[in-house]
Amino acid sequence: MDKDNFATALVSDKEVVSILWKPDGSQASTIIIRKEIWANIGGKGDGLGDGLHYPVFDLYNYLDPTKAHSPDSGCRTNPKDEPYLNYEACLADARRFEQEALASGQWIPVGQVQIP
Repeated sequence: MDKDNFATALVSDKEVVSILWKPDGSQASTIIIRKEIWANIGGKGDGLGDGLHYPVFDLYNYLDPTKAHSPDSGCRTNPKDEPYLNYEACLADARRFEQEALASGQWIPVGQVQIP
């Protein structure tokens, strides 16, 4: 799918926001956004979609499972354990998690991996 249409196309999809590595190259992990298409039954939605359906977004932070709401959430970090209705807000949180992971020193971009 075209990256520019990820937030609005009425197709279930996922976007890998970040792939970071352990400094020794032993492990890679990701931050991803999963998009689902919900039916507009209860009047929710933010104007996206065709009026009957709209996209919602779930943010998964596999770099830092402690950000998850519960051990069984699969590293889903949505506020209040509800999907994001706004893609830009979801993406902003994903970028914030990426910056926190880089600042921790536990994760680095692949170009900085030091293999002994």
